[in-house]
Amino acid sequence: MNWWITTHWPPREDDPDNIANGLWLPNGREAAGNDVRKGDMVVVYQAKTGRKEVKRQPDGQKLFVRRMKGKGGVIAITEAQGPLRTDKDSATKEYTDGSKIWWRWYTPLKIKMRSGFLSRERLNKILGYASSNPLRGFGDLKSGLKKISREEFEQILEAFKENLLSPPMLPPKSRIPHDTSCGVESKEHRYLKEYVAANPAELLHEEGVRHLFTEYLFCTNDQADVVLEDRFGRVIGVEVEVAIDENNLAGMLQAIKYRYMLEVTHKRSAGDSRALLVAYQISPAVKEACNTYSVETAEVAKELVAKWATDAKSRNA
Repeated sequence: MNWWITTHWPPREDDPDNIANGLWLPNGREAAGNDVRKGDMVVVYQAKTGRKEVKRQPDGQKLFVRRMKGKGGVIAITEAQGPLRTDKDSATKEYTDGSKIWWRWYTPLKIKMRSGFLSRERLNKILGYASSNPLRGFGDLKSGLKKISREEFEQILEAFKENLLSPPMLPPKSRIPHDTSCGVESKEHRYLKEYVAANPAELLHEEGVRHLFTEYLFCTNDQADVVLEDRFGRVIGVEVEVAIDENNLAGMLQAIKYRYMLEVTHKRSAGDSRALLVAYQISPAVKEACNTYSVETAEVAKELVAKWATDAKSRNA
């Protein structure tokens, strides 16, 4: 895996949602991105200003397209979706300062996190530049793309997440646990829920996943069994079930609901969340439905959880 930082101008006023969704390089400077591969992490820095674009109308008139005001800092952590390829739909763009650029080389970026922020001054310090460096003509071959070390990436990521806001207080403890019968939670459900809370990184096979809450009660009286946070700062709403048969979509729907409510309570940007459905057994039909609606699934062997629960009791005795 490689780690990169790329600079973006702010989006055009006529395309405000075009933010951090691609990595572009000018024709002739593509060598700067020769090592870009699928799965590489790409930090996106957004400048405060950018060149105004000239669009020519069919009648020959020129239309000047302004840009929105930029943030002047890191706005997203993303993942490259492949090596650089020629963009067959690209063409030379003309700008009001007289310059022309053909953004010929491109790969899509998948946004991993955009709720945080890192100022240019702090970014410069991490990269070893003077704090006043404007980051113009930045990168290898002045392409706007620079390969960085893993250590630099981790420093950027941690600083980027410092601005994440947490809920003002812990949620009140639920009076009625989930998966109940007459108000009594089943032992199988409780053990699995506690296992998920204690072993989130092992469950998801990811580094840096941490437990935030167990039995997180929303003001709607909905309750997430477990709330986790991944290494990028995305919140994960977890629904825990014992077993899920072919026609039971309730758990999937609960997980979907939790992820979006957690974006609000944890003040994350739209999309900076994940939904996870955990059970001892999940039917193939429900797994397929979860895959369709971006709900992750995890099955855990009942024997593993039972042994973990027994060992936990021994440790706490």
